[in-house]
Amino acid sequence: MPICMNMKTLKLLFYISFCLCLIQLLVCLFMPFAGPMSIINLIKHGTTEVTTSNHIIISLDQTPYKEKSATQYLRFLSGLFYFIYFFSIIFCCFLPAFAKGNTKRIYIWGIASCITAVLISVVGGLIWRHLVKLYLGI
Repeated sequence: MPICMNMKTLKLLFYISFCLCLIQLLVCLFMPFAGPMSIINLIKHGTTEVTTSNHIIISLDQTPYKEKSATQYLRFLSGLFYFIYFFSIIFCCFLPAFAKGNTKRIYIWGIASCITAVLISVVGGLIWRHLVKLYLGI
């Protein structure tokens, strides 16, 4: 039996999701040394730095890591994670512009895109750390 939600609950969950995504997007856009170009750079090139368990930051552009073929794979994978993350945040932020259509469907899409962004940031980070440890031994 499917879970039935009334429109007030769905609308409240949508506005909470919208506010969370909007705050994340505004932080990413207006943070110092960030902005739209840094978001595009993250999506294109992926992460270029890795933090070890001792909290030491290692650049993947250094010679011992740059020559490994796994580095390109890890950069592509992190770029994919960033693309899904930023797409879901931006998608959720622009959904109120389409509120004239089927509002229940728009509410569900907004909640789903917010959940996707949260899952990508948590699960993607765990997968990233595991693969860096596995392939690069860091």
